[in-house]
Amino acid sequence: MPTLSRAWIAAAAGGAVAVLATLVVLAPAQWAGQALEHASGGRVELAEATGTIWNGAATLVLASGSGRGESRSSLPGTLSWHLSAPALLMGTVDLTLRHHRR
Repeated sequence: MPTLSRAWIAAAAGGAVAVLATLVVLAPAQWAGQALEHASGGRVELAEATGTIWNGAATLVLASGSGRGESRSSLPGTLSWHLSAPALLMGTVDLTLRHHRR
């Protein structure tokens, strides 16, 4: 019996690692938008975010404050990004930002 329970524990651990890896690889761009909005105190927002945190696009919205009555302005067009995962694994940030006018 101990061998069977060890096999189940190993399978469960492997499954958990697979789910975590899938979440990291396929993390939606909206998560980056939420993190940026939280980190900026609601002053920077990635509206209509599409793609993943690694390759995505959104409309950049800037606000004078975090309240509902604060003025907001969006950058015309979209902002796209590419974040290199291998560079992050090596301890560096390789981020490319591009602005596409409509």
